[in-house]
Amino acid sequence: MNVTVCAPVLDPQSRSRSVAAVLNAIAAASSQEPAPDLIVLPDCFPAGPAAPPPSAAMCVGFCETIGRAAREWGVWITVGHPTYLAGKLVSGATVFDPDADAFMHFPQPTCLPSGVGAKLPSPTWAVANTPLGRWALRTAQSMPEPDWETHDASLVLLPARVNDRLDVPTLAAAASSADCAVCFASPRLCGDDHAGPYGGIISAEGQTVALDRGAGTIWAALEIPVAAGAGQSEEFGTLE
Repeated sequence: MNVTVCAPVLDPQSRSRSVAAVLNAIAAASSQEPAPDLIVLPDCFPAGPAAPPPSAAMCVGFCETIGRAAREWGVWITVGHPTYLAGKLVSGATVFDPDADAFMHFPQPTCLPSGVGAKLPSPTWAVANTPLGRWALRTAQSMPEPDWETHDASLVLLPARVNDRLDVPTLAAAASSADCAVCFASPRLCGDDHAGPYGGIISAEGQTVALDRGAGTIWAALEIPVAAGAGQSEEFGTLE
């Protein structure tokens, strides 16, 4: 399975420019040879003083836009984004299939950086059998507490927010322990000068296959066991 992890440069002052950057990144990644089967994106709604909390309609509109891109390019897309859960604004993530359907969705209970929202109960993992293997999804925000071995997946997808700094050795150790590959993506912001990593691809053996130190795109071919059959997203565990 060919996987591309993208970290488009996002503008906290303009959601329209950020969305345009995301769509350009999807188009560029999808035009690669060989074409990716899966594109992994970070949380693409960075908070900023000129960007008040998004409305429910904005969250839905963003997801519809990414779904259309998945259908246009015939690719699976994982992306982080704000969503509303029980009327509260929380950080979530969705996997879109090439038919533009939201195949998997993860609601995350912790508030966004702006402080809007409230802690709500949520599954630890969203897990589903896809035609490309058994995948587990959640936002990177809750790393590394939940038990990695509960999801029984071959691939873990972790879209991160701006303030989520993932520890690659910890992820590699978890991947090796759970015998699953890991793909994570972190946002790059306009004017951001930190060294990253902004994304990573880790094999089921715990080997770092690729790291994004500022290039914006990394690619790898992963050996992912094919699941018995695709199905609806499952939920495992709860966060207290």
